Amino acid sequence: MKCFAYSPRLSSKTISCSLRTSFIFIVLFLCIFTYFVIIKNLYLGARNNVLHADTSRHPFDCAALVRQDEFALSNAENYSALHPHVSLPNGEYTKKLSKNCDEFRKRGRYITLKDVTGEEQDFPLAYSISLYKKPDQVENLLRAIYRPHNYYCIHVDKSSNPLILSDMKAIAKCLPNVYIASRIVDVEWGVFSQTEAELICMRDLLKYKKWKYFINLTGQEYPLKTNLQIVRIVKALKGANDIEGTRNK
Repeated sequence: MKCFAYSPRLSSKTISCSLRTSFIFIVLFLCIFTYFVIIKNLYLGARNNVLHADTSRHPFDCAALVRQDEFALSNAENYSALHPHVSLPNGEYTKKLSKNCDEFRKRGRYITLKDVTGEEQDFPLAYSISLYKKPDQVENLLRAIYRPHNYYCIHVDKSSNPLILSDMKAIAKCLPNVYIASRIVDVEWGVFSQTEAELICMRDLLKYKKWKYFINLTGQEYPLKTNLQIVRIVKALKGANDIEGTRNK
């Protein structure tokens, strides 16, 4: 739009044209700014938030649950009572995953490298997961903590149902950075075999020298932080360890 003054003094037409031009530029700027803010928030949310709420599957407010909101907790308890979880039978993963790994990763919405921040990629983590039962629960845990640049070792209790080990092998076959422990032991709570299972996974993971920190989990745990948040927390430790212990009385 061009505006021309045709007299030494600004005419009403010139002023009106100038105001219209300024108004158009302001509106255009606000539209572009709002667009980029929305895109940025959606992009960061998709990359960094593993605790997203899928309202098509359940009516929970995940953020309120993490805050321990009493109303949200009560609703979740009532929903769980009305819709009890039914575990997959042992051997189910072996049957399904032998057919299509691509479908398994797609169904589980496993994170791909393009969804991982540079900060996370520069600070890979190593995990061990020790389990005795419920491979579907362990797969839910793995899905939450999985990143393609991290490393994962899974130890299945030697006394577990053989189908559970078969299921975990099938899952590991579909995820190239997930490994089954090279040796499995019969784990007893509170004795050396519990530590031995961890040491076996540590030794196996040492083959992959890129990771910065080792985190040990059981199959009954679940993260309340995103991978990016975990990276920033362990960075703050600056090489120290966070170990829970008890004192004999």
